[in-house]
Amino acid sequence: MGMGVIMKKGYIYTALSAIIFGLMPLLTKIIIARGTTSLTIPFFRVFYVTIVLFLVLKIKKIDFHLEKRDLLSVMLTSIFGSGLTIIILNESYNYVDTGIATSLHFLYPLFVAILCCFFYGEKIKKKQIISLSFALVGIICFMSKGNGSLFGYFLAIASGLTYAFYLVKMDKTGLVKMNAFKLSFYLALFTTIEIFTMNLFMQDVVFKMDAIAYGLLLVLALSSSFLATVLLQKGVLLLGSTRASFICLLEPVTSMIVGILWLNEALTFNKGLGGLAIIISLIIFLRE
Repeated sequence: MGMGVIMKKGYIYTALSAIIFGLMPLLTKIIIARGTTSLTIPFFRVFYVTIVLFLVLKIKKIDFHLEKRDLLSVMLTSIFGSGLTIIILNESYNYVDTGIATSLHFLYPLFVAILCCFFYGEKIKKKQIISLSFALVGIICFMSKGNGSLFGYFLAIASGLTYAFYLVKMDKTGLVKMNAFKLSFYLALFTTIEIFTMNLFMQDVVFKMDAIAYGLLLVLALSSSFLATVLLQKGVLLLGSTRASFICLLEPVTSMIVGILWLNEALTFNKGLGGLAIIISLIIFLRE
């Protein structure tokens, strides 16, 4: 197979993954409209995935055992990383447009660089400073009057920070070397426990839903945690992380387009300028 064909497949895999992830806010809004809450969605999303991955591990006869050190790392990564990210990002959709929330969440590559600088001594390059400047311009544009609440912006940006923590923790603790199905199972399991514990105090998870809502939650879980993730892994394998990350810019773009076309979210000048600034920021950051 020629290099050109391999690269083409990599672009297709990564683009499809980004588009699927970009459609998730639309599905989330539809599910919320059926009487669920922002906490219900992440709970059932990880609950479904936990069950499916448990069956996968059983069928593939993969050992469930975790060393004590790995167990602590997985718990911290799940609770303060992937778990907290899915909770606050879904909550942000209640306060700001999905395109804005997704774009602000996509500041996570910059947060990764900052975390690595402060905690692991990695230097921040000049291009990353320029990139951060464009990102700040984008945030200011989004926060103009009429585009949403300050609390919503805070949640969306915070979701990028927690996701950055998740990525850094996965990399620096060596969790990425663990079997992918096994790691995903424990991340989903601890997130399920986290949300269930939160619900004991908040009483926000809705269990009384119609069959369509349950079905949509299953589609959301399998689409984001299986299909899109597998496609992204294939894309990274064929393209490398830098090129694949660049193609992932389709996610916030898709989310913003979907919000305008199907969720009646207005395309204002400031929103368009903010989105463009975020994209330029990421292009600068990801450029070799």
